[in-house]
Amino acid sequence: MASQLIDMCNAALVKLGAKTITSLTDGSANATACNNSYTRILRAELRDHPWGFAKALALIDKDAIDPAFGRAYQYTLPSDFLRLLDPLVEDDTLDRDWEIHGQKIHTDDASPFELRYIKKVEQVTITGVSAADPGVVTAAGHGFKHGDRVRITSVAGMTEVNDLDFMAVVPTVAITAITKADPAVVTAASHGYLDGEHVLLAGILGMTELNNRKFVVANKTVGTFELQSFGEENIDSTDYGEYSSAGTAQRTDKFSLYTVDGVKVDTSGYSAYSSGGVAELLIIDELFKEAFTTRLAAELSEVITQSNSKRRELWEEYAQIFPRAKKQNAGEKAPQEPMEDYWISVRR
Repeated sequence: MASQLIDMCNAALVKLGAKTITSLTDGSANATACNNSYTRILRAELRDHPWGFAKALALIDKDAIDPAFGRAYQYTLPSDFLRLLDPLVEDDTLDRDWEIHGQKIHTDDASPFELRYIKKVEQVTITGVSAADPGVVTAAGHGFKHGDRVRITSVAGMTEVNDLDFMAVVPTVAITAITKADPAVVTAASHGYLDGEHVLLAGILGMTELNNRKFVVANKTVGTFELQSFGEENIDSTDYGEYSSAGTAQRTDKFSLYTVDGVKVDTSGYSAYSSGGVAELLIIDELFKEAFTTRLAAELSEVITQSNSKRRELWEEYAQIFPRAKKQNAGEKAPQEPMEDYWISVRR
């Protein structure tokens, strides 16, 4: 089993009747052509339609520096951001005062900003795999959610994890207290975090303003850590609700390995991790994959086959598959009532 990237490149090459590849760096002309086109075309497909498997939610805190003029605040977009999605119909007030400027979003909305977006679906670099039960993978900014299906390839040393599909389980620690202070201080026994690491808080009762938000760990002790924004501002919780109970913190740079059936993967008897490796979110939407590989084949056709007729044939095939994939994706969303037009509501 190869990486998803290689599988999809090879699916495109098969459509062309061309020789398949073993890696993007195997020295062949086909590998070079795939390497030059794969990421660009995948991002274009993801931006073209709000595919369910690529949707993500985030609550982000404002930057320390406000825009020079215009909107009141600016927020740094997540590193995996690809396309902004409109608010859900029930949350939409038509007051869409945001604008994207490079990797920032400018808005008058106060912190935290509720972001719905399409994320990149790309390989992330692994920098460690622990010998433990379960094994824990370190991959900064991996962006995987609890329960995501991922594939690992190209690990050196602990090769037993290569070319396998896993369920990503994000390690959590229990929160037992949070201060109403500037900065907010979280108590979580033996959390093991380091200053500068990123954590996601969830399930908190009372001080719910912190739920489903990512923070930077600062001034950690064995059992506590302070919360900072990604703009390096202290999180002031003095006006938040009183912490009651519960809550968890999760590192966003590590995930535990479970089988796709939910069984822990014990790596304690595996070879020691040496270096390298990539992990990727698996695309399980078969119609999307078929549409993507057909478009990839169409664009590779000019380079590999120099056949205009083959290229036209593939574009025609793509034009038939893409609407079916969109229709299937639409059918997997909850039905929503359209929002009433503003001119109707003001006449009442």
